[in-house]
Amino acid sequence: MTPWLVVPTLGNRDASLLPLLDGAGMPAVVVCTGPASPQRYREHADQSGRAGRVHAFAARGMNIHKWWNDGIDLAVDRGADCVVVVNDDVAAAPGALLELAAHIEAGVSDAPMLVWPDDPEHGKGRVTSLTGWCWAIDPHRIRPDEAFSWWYGDNDLELRARAMRPDSGVRAVEGLDVKHLRTDWSYDRPVQHLIAEDTRLFRSRYPDLMGGVA
Repeated sequence: MTPWLVVPTLGNRDASLLPLLDGAGMPAVVVCTGPASPQRYREHADQSGRAGRVHAFAARGMNIHKWWNDGIDLAVDRGADCVVVVNDDVAAAPGALLELAAHIEAGVSDAPMLVWPDDPEHGKGRVTSLTGWCWAIDPHRIRPDEAFSWWYGDNDLELRARAMRPDSGVRAVEGLDVKHLRTDWSYDRPVQHLIAEDTRLFRSRYPDLMGGVA
């Protein structure tokens, strides 16, 4: 198995992102979604003895699912058969993300195609169990849907994986030392518009699922 890490960032959370890159134990793709300079992360890798292990590029548009997929594409082009996707405000103990990735057994037909750290506290009140701040996929079997822009794409990802393999498509992995550091959220008007559009799309696809928090 060849796991890669994908992390979108505006560039304002280096205090958590740089240690995450250093301790991930796998090559990484940093998707720069705002003023962040891709060169910043390549230079950090060079200076920390990980030359060539961090790839970075500037993203376009306002669609986090496309940012994820663009990062996944780059990782797959370089040989990844498992991709771990995290927020830039995640803290992970050394080896924790590798342990998560190990549950994606590339080439094993009945292995999960989507896994995530079990997080009952952050999962309360959600439509599905997957929390979008940390998850891993077999990129050759499933990808995020770019029809969603900001919210509900993680819910949709889990529901599609469960539908494809009801008995073994997904797994919540217990005991991983992985934490989401940010707990307060606010969105400007353009993002609120995207969220409203995503909510309408999700409800049209899954009319039996009511409410939920993306």
